[in-house]
Amino acid sequence: MNPYFRVEVETKKGIQSYAQSILDVQLTTELKDINGNVKYTISKGIDSFVSNFVKVLGYLFGIVDSGSLKETNGDVTALDVGYLTAVESSIASSVSNFGIHFGDTTGSSSGLVINGSINFDRVLSSDYSLNKRFSTSSVLYSNTVVSLQDPSTLIITRTLINDNTSQSVYVNEIGLVGKYVTNETSYVLLARDFIVNSVGEKIEVPPNYLLTVKYEIKAKSNNSYTNNFISILYGLLTANNNVTLKAVNGSNVTLNLSSDIFNKVDLNSGANSKTEGIVLNGRQSGTQFLVTPVSYSLPNPLIDTNLSYYATTNLNSDLSTKVGISRIFENLNTSSVIYAVNGLGVIGTVGVSNKVLIVGAQLSGDFIGGTLAIKPLQLAKISFYFNFPAVRDKLTSSSTI
Repeated sequence: MNPYFRVEVETKKGIQSYAQSILDVQLTTELKDINGNVKYTISKGIDSFVSNFVKVLGYLFGIVDSGSLKETNGDVTALDVGYLTAVESSIASSVSNFGIHFGDTTGSSSGLVINGSINFDRVLSSDYSLNKRFSTSSVLYSNTVVSLQDPSTLIITRTLINDNTSQSVYVNEIGLVGKYVTNETSYVLLARDFIVNSVGEKIEVPPNYLLTVKYEIKAKSNNSYTNNFISILYGLLTANNNVTLKAVNGSNVTLNLSSDIFNKVDLNSGANSKTEGIVLNGRQSGTQFLVTPVSYSLPNPLIDTNLSYYATTNLNSDLSTKVGISRIFENLNTSSVIYAVNGLGVIGTVGVSNKVLIVGAQLSGDFIGGTLAIKPLQLAKISFYFNFPAVRDKLTSSSTI
């Protein structure tokens, strides 16, 4: 299923958890014949970011300081600045070790193929390689190209060419592989998916046919990941040294994700800061909470002197599919002042002091009026998770407070 975020709110009355699938990731497969005629095009939601991707994202956001990644050859390597995983490959050949990979699960003993049918729920967060990546001289790859179609949409695409003059090749799995940008011999799997043709079988690519795969990652319209998040992903997947983000004050900020100079988008560098990490939005009479992809600031940040922001806590004990942050808020007033919260922002710091909005989340309508009331001398704990499921788990919601 598509990535989503999860918000948990805890008060003395209980815990409410809700999730929103607001990052749309589509995978499109297109088969063309020797004359360039399109035989069919199939699109589906992505199944399977794996834990390597979650760890790299956690490192970028300052949530994970250390750990390890598993390379495509099975080696374990330390998670550090070198793994700003470029997937844009300029090597148009069968020996390109990063970018989009094509493969065939046939003959596997891992349970990927059962009587010729693909078990689509089989992808695990612990996967680190394809079962059988094509690397013969008769199968060629075009460049992997990573681009911004528009500020809200990231595209990753590659074409497999069957250069064999007499024999078909068959494809039923693909992988997105990143390169350790400070070490040309280390590669990590970031996502793995199974693909089929129009009748649900593995794809036959006849001689001189072309099979093109395209990932499309798009921020949805309302209360969502912002264009800043899409630009950050673009920089991460290209090891780009000149990514432009929009700061909360409206100015442009340059994010450098190259191998020599690396800027984190730190969600936890300001201790008790009211301008970073999880930042609350105060309800305004007659106004709905609204953050769209083009938004760069919250409508009404709640930073009153008597609303205490505790230090941000990193949530990284389970890095299989998710990573997050949490913080406690306290109303220090002793009398009638109630803080009405209708949304929140996740804000990171680039460089010394540049603040950038990554996510805007409206509080679930399960709250009375869609608003959390923090009453005098009361606490509220809010946790935010980036979720990139490798299996098709369902969005669930617990009872309301």
